[in-house]
Amino acid sequence: WIDGAARRAYKHFRDCLSFDATYLTNMYKMSCCPFIGINNHNQSLQFGCGFVRNEDTNSYAWLFRTFLECMGGLTPMNMITDQDFGMRGGIEEVFPNTIHRHCRWHVIKKAEETLGPFFADRPELHKAFELCVDHSLTPEEFERSWKAMIEKYQVQDNETLQNLWEKRKFWVPAYFMESFYPFSSTTG
Repeated sequence: WIDGAARRAYKHFRDCLSFDATYLTNMYKMSCCPFIGINNHNQSLQFGCGFVRNEDTNSYAWLFRTFLECMGGLTPMNMITDQDFGMRGGIEEVFPNTIHRHCRWHVIKKAEETLGPFFADRPELHKAFELCVDHSLTPEEFERSWKAMIEKYQVQDNETLQNLWEKRKFWVPAYFMESFYPFSSTTG
């Protein structure tokens, strides 16, 4: 679903789209997928909405192609999503020039399933982790801080931290300082 007002607004405010398929599922077990943007008054705008039955690359690619067609071929400049691999595949296929970032809130929430108890026993490590992620201004600064944190607290073998490191370019704010991301998360 896309209307004329959304098409007009999208032409001016396609700087950053938030796309979140975790919002709700209807009685037909189809995920609701809103395309949300933000205007120059910091107000959220819904550019469109679709439903997908399967959360896989083909379904998302279809939805993104349909959105692109409705929007006259204008691709979003930046996009923030959760960590869904099907979604990422669809974005890479349909919007290859769009800068894609994962929602930090989703990444941290998922990581906290294992890191929560781990950090509870190591409050200094938790503080160092937050400082590293939240206060690094460049990728180089983040990488230096991360490596120093890993060495100082001897947590080289922690699988969750290794996984976060491998995916750092998708969720750590320092890698997106030159891109426009007014949303702190897809759910925000």
